Amino acid sequence: MSLRCYTPAPLVGPAEVELDRETSHHLVRVMRRQVEDAVELFDGQGNVAQGVIQSATKQAATVAIDKIVSEPQTMPQIILVQALIRPQPMDFILRKATELGVAAIQPVLTQHCVARTRERPERWRKTVVSAAEQCGANWLPELRPVLDWSEWLQQRAAGGPAVIGALTKDAQLLRDEVRAWSTVPEQVAVCVGPEGDWTAEEQAAAIESGVVPVSFGRLTLRAETAAVFVMAALRYEFGVAV
Repeated sequence: MSLRCYTPAPLVGPAEVELDRETSHHLVRVMRRQVEDAVELFDGQGNVAQGVIQSATKQAATVAIDKIVSEPQTMPQIILVQALIRPQPMDFILRKATELGVAAIQPVLTQHCVARTRERPERWRKTVVSAAEQCGANWLPELRPVLDWSEWLQQRAAGGPAVIGALTKDAQLLRDEVRAWSTVPEQVAVCVGPEGDWTAEEQAAAIESGVVPVSFGRLTLRAETAAVFVMAALRYEFGVAV
């Protein structure tokens, strides 16, 4: 099996692709790949190509590619709206979201967020790229800028369903809500709270904006567990193999 490498440059046709310094160093110095070794490139937008290393230095390796195969994005597109949590479990969520084919990750700040750092774009990018290289995903999730919860509610896209994990007794099971949808939506937003859960005011604002409260079961799940549960459950319900 050839090594997989991400290239931010779009793969558009037979060409020689120059890898960036970080990827070149990993390919040549860490993985010990040499000229004429096979390598697979993907651009995170569904395009993947088999190639052969043409030159190999730790500063800049080049790969000659031939045929490019384009893979459509998995439907429905899942948008994970995740309240910020501590860095280590947040990294875990990013990796699992990539493995489960999530289309976009929208971090939000809520009143009970323990982690108050607004954004870690470089760390998050490296995490999803690494996960995609390892699991074979050819689409990278879009990492959206952090928003306040109220900001996201105001600007969320209309037309697609949205659900929010809730511990309230009146929340129906996620399964029952999804199976009540008459058609498979093009996009669905799933909202997962922070370590301290949503406030009553935040849940009320969500419901007022059309977000449906759903239950993930009788047990209280950790934030990272809840995120993985809801992403995997939706994949199962729609019969999608990622």
